Amino acid sequence: MTYLFIITALPVMNSAGANAAVWPQLVVANLATVVILLVLEKEWGFHYEASKRIQYEKIELIRPERHAELRADLEARTGLKITRIAIGKVDFMHDTADLKVYYKDGNQESWL
Repeated sequence: MTYLFIITALPVMNSAGANAAVWPQLVVANLATVVILLVLEKEWGFHYEASKRIQYEKIELIRPERHAELRADLEARTGLKITRIAIGKVDFMHDTADLKVYYKDGNQESWL
């Protein structure tokens, strides 16, 4: 949505100041917009994080004091560098827990 707004706002701004007196200001405004977008896209402003939902069967590892073991087990199983874990529904009858695993998305970084 941000890009859609920028794509529509920049031409309107440029056409509104189409006389010769404000061209330097328009060039500076356009360059500032491009620089701000570049800074934000290079993750100097935003950090992209993807997530996956996992049904986890080692319910004894969801306790807070065993968080490091849980993270190590999930990283070994998924091959992802996990940044955080959110524990959702816990089913003690089937000894499972629904986890939401957050990790840094490498695909998002590679297109830049």
